[in-house]
Amino acid sequence: MAQDPPLGELTDRAVRLLCRAPAGRRVLIGIAGAPGAGKTTLARRLAAALTAREAVIAHVPMDGFHLADAALDLLGLRDRKGAPDQVNARIVAATASAADLLVRGRG
Repeated sequence: MAQDPPLGELTDRAVRLLCRAPAGRRVLIGIAGAPGAGKTTLARRLAAALTAREAVIAHVPMDGFHLADAALDLLGLRDRKGAPDQVNARIVAATASAADLLVRGRG
């Protein structure tokens, strides 16, 4: 089984993506994995590493945008917890836009 790249390598990759983006354009980096796999922890660590390199970033976690366990149970979807169709995309987009405005206001 392949070992995950260390944080420094992920940070280097992210910086290269940021540097290649056209001026004024944002870069969206997604981290995917099973529930409880550590996506949010990795995202926080990556955000801190990028900020330390003076990148202007916003961490917009997906936690809280999914249906609650009780709703999943009622719909019979608990076995698919975390699936993309269980995310309120409008709220995610609005939150990402708000984060973008906050980041741009810092710059």
